Amino acid sequence: IADGPLDAALLARVHAGLRGAVQALHQAGLAHGDLRPQNVLVSEQSVVLVDPEDPRTIAARDDDEALAELRRRLSS
Repeated sequence: IADGPLDAALLARVHAGLRGAVQALHQAGLAHGDLRPQNVLVSEQSVVLVDPEDPRTIAARDDDEALAELRRRLSS
């Protein structure tokens, strides 16, 4: 974002990832409580919503091994 606006394809991917992450949290009976840019991690593979204060709220649309490792690290 510091380099200017996001292109449309990346913005659509981030939106879909956040929507899926929030939906996964709500389906698990959790709420994030601190949704802000600093808590959104974007990589080429995924968009992950994190809350370092509460690792239970880490969510992504596609839950994978890397996400599980991130949960383990923040939980310890």
